[in-house]
Amino acid sequence: MERTDSARALLDAAKRLLTREGDTDRITTRMIAEEAGVNLAMINYHFGSKDGLMKVAIEEIIESSSKDMYGHDRDLSPKESIIGFIDDIGTDLSRYERFSRLYIPNLLLNESISLPDRILPYVCKILPERSVSDCRMIAYSIVSIFQLMFYRTDAIRTYSGIDLRDPDTRSGWIRRMVDTFLEA
Repeated sequence: MERTDSARALLDAAKRLLTREGDTDRITTRMIAEEAGVNLAMINYHFGSKDGLMKVAIEEIIESSSKDMYGHDRDLSPKESIIGFIDDIGTDLSRYERFSRLYIPNLLLNESISLPDRILPYVCKILPERSVSDCRMIAYSIVSIFQLMFYRTDAIRTYSGIDLRDPDTRSGWIRRMVDTFLEA
C-alpha cells in the first residue's frame, strides 16, 4: 500500500470503529490496524499517535455530518433546520467528546470560518430585512457559541446546571438560544 492508501485505510477503519464502538477508549491501535489491514506502525507514521488519528477521524465524521445539514432540512422550516443542525452537531460532539475537545479549539481559533455557512441561507430566510453581513454574523454567533458550549460542557453544567450531554436538555436549550439569536 502507498502511504496515502494506508493513511486512508486507517482513517476509514477508525471511523468504522468509532461508529461501532461509540466509546473511543475501547478502541485500541491494534483494533484500528487490524480493521485497516495495515501494519500497526503506520498509525504513528501517518498520524503521530492514536490520538492524532482519532482527531482526524472525528473531524471527518463531524465535517461529513454537517455538509448536508444531516439530510432532514428539506422537510423542516428554516428555524427547525438550524435547530436540527446544531443539535445533530451537539450529538456528534457529545458522542466523541474526548476527541471533540481536541477538534473544537482548532476549529474556533485556526480554521477558516465555514460552518456557519451551512445555516446562513436559513438565517437569511428568517430575517429577510437584514443585510447578508448581519445574517453572516448571526449565523457565526449561533454556531460559535454552541461550539464553545459543547467544548465546555462540564463548566456549563457547573455554572448553570444545564447538562448539554442530555439530549432532551440539549435540544431544549438549543431551541431557546436559537430563538434568542433570531429575535435579537
